[in-house]
Amino acid sequence: MASRGRWSWSALALCLCVGAGRPVFAEVPDSVTIEDPWPSLRGMPPGAARAQALCEALECGPGALEQGHWSRLLEVAYAAFLEELSLYAGEPACNVAEAMYLAAPAPWSSLCLEGVTRRTGNLARSAQVLERGLAIETDPVTQLELRERRAIVAAGAGELAVQLDWLGRSLIQKGSDGLQMRARIALAQGARKRSTALFRVLVDRSRGPLPTLGVPPPWALRGWGLALLPAGPESSVPPGGATH
Repeated sequence: MASRGRWSWSALALCLCVGAGRPVFAEVPDSVTIEDPWPSLRGMPPGAARAQALCEALECGPGALEQGHWSRLLEVAYAAFLEELSLYAGEPACNVAEAMYLAAPAPWSSLCLEGVTRRTGNLARSAQVLERGLAIETDPVTQLELRERRAIVAAGAGELAVQLDWLGRSLIQKGSDGLQMRARIALAQGARKRSTALFRVLVDRSRGPLPTLGVPPPWALRGWGLALLPAGPESSVPPGGATH
């Protein structure tokens, strides 16, 4: 659900964070040429040793670094984080994400840490990061993203009441992800008319003379179609395989 283009991850990996967790982009004058300040980190193979080296570098902060070197370090750390994720290396990815979050607290680093902790089953930490971000975030678009993710974490923890609470907050902001999650819950509970109505809102938002969505969210049309089907058994094939 983070594929809606709200943030450019390659750009966000280069940002410096000041104030109350708000990102600002590092600007280096065109006249300044920066050689790669982190060749050894870039050349290290994935794994615990590289994660530890990155964490130690991030813990030192930008204070003693030359112009532009801090943003390059964030770039290296983020690339390593993505690589560890692609290798399903939970612990190194978590360690790098924690270090990035502590060194540069901002929406991009919050979502990195929230995502990897959720995927590795640490839902308490994921919820903590999201709620901490919501406590300081003022941008409505970012607030909506964090609220919808908080609802997903609650769903993973089996906390239906908490999930519905956060979905309600996201629906106030007309969140498309929140709306399709609420429609899915209604469908799972057998409330087909309710589910149909909620999914239809998403379908309608992508049509008409003034659509607010370019295309329906991925589950809108599928969910709407499922909700329209008559109730019945999940499968007509009895246990043990097909009949002859």
